[in-house]
Amino acid sequence: MGSKRSKSLGLVAVAIFIAGLFGSNLENSGALAAAVVAPKLANGADVSWLPTIEQAGSKFSNETQKATDPLVLMKKAGLSVARVRLWVNPTTKHGSITEVLALARRIKSAGLYFVLDIHYSDWWADPAKQNKPSAWANLNQPSLVKKVHDYTVGVLKKFKSQKTTPAWVQIGNEVGNGLLWPNGQVDQWTQAKFMSMTSLLNAGTKATRETSPTTKVMIHLETGGDSVKTDGWLTNSFANGLIKPDAIGLSYYAQWAGALSNLRDSIAVVATKWKLPVAVAETAYANTTSSTSNQVIDVTKAQLMGFALTSIGQAEYATAVCKLLRSTAGGKAIGVWWWEAFSPNTAQLSAQLEPSQIAISSLVDGMGRPNKAMTALGSAR
Repeated sequence: MGSKRSKSLGLVAVAIFIAGLFGSNLENSGALAAAVVAPKLANGADVSWLPTIEQAGSKFSNETQKATDPLVLMKKAGLSVARVRLWVNPTTKHGSITEVLALARRIKSAGLYFVLDIHYSDWWADPAKQNKPSAWANLNQPSLVKKVHDYTVGVLKKFKSQKTTPAWVQIGNEVGNGLLWPNGQVDQWTQAKFMSMTSLLNAGTKATRETSPTTKVMIHLETGGDSVKTDGWLTNSFANGLIKPDAIGLSYYAQWAGALSNLRDSIAVVATKWKLPVAVAETAYANTTSSTSNQVIDVTKAQLMGFALTSIGQAEYATAVCKLLRSTAGGKAIGVWWWEAFSPNTAQLSAQLEPSQIAISSLVDGMGRPNKAMTALGSAR
């Protein structure tokens, strides 16, 4: 009797935790009621390339080949989160505020939580490059801090005005080496470097909490395979004034991060030592070794022991990452977010179409139907 009661109370606690993390974005009481009955990870995927893929002619359908909005496919598979990246002044409409606002409306219509990933760059920001937007290039540190704050406020007001307030905002993308280089670059672990970086991160955090109080703040690190760097980054950042975020997101790709045990150790640092909620904010795994174009996932380096590079192996990998997150972080586990959900149909694949790079690691097959990995993510608890 005692163990049964403890388990029930534990399930309710996890459900309340998840509801709190997503704030008022649970727009009906039924969602919370369902969570109490069957709490589960808030799993999802990045969908930033979806407009580009659709504009190139790809179509999506359910298992019976009935044409279906791909975001609805995610929802029906059991996923609950859709993440979108935002660039400041991109050279094309991809990643622009106009495109992201439109995609946010579709995400809301599909019944998914919206996660906004602000890169604070005109293009990709990652551990190898964190370039300032060209329009901000000559700003000194105090002016740049103000710009980050004001830009974040302006962006969030746009989403708020169309009633697509993000459930989460990532202040930067994979910022283990800093952001907005050279101002916020952490190429040496000194007090001055960390203080410059944290002042920029704090500007985004303050702006989010001032403008959109129900939105949760996530700091996203690429260090899912490096627990030492994860701990050192958090230690130095908090020692140098970092405002406590609502969660940490970790990227984990086996070809760079090694064994799943490395991810377990990094999750433990965040959830156990620092007592912060944690998401696997990016991950992916290939479902074949065959491809007609260059791929982000390098199958010569990315295979993990026990997980074949097949559709079944990809699904088993998705399940394993979810189980690892839950078993390591317990009630502080948020979810696993795949990068990315959708790739072009086989007929549209080409070297000129950038999302062709994820054809072997997305969550759909070559005909645009949900694959086994999408189903596995959707059913994981």
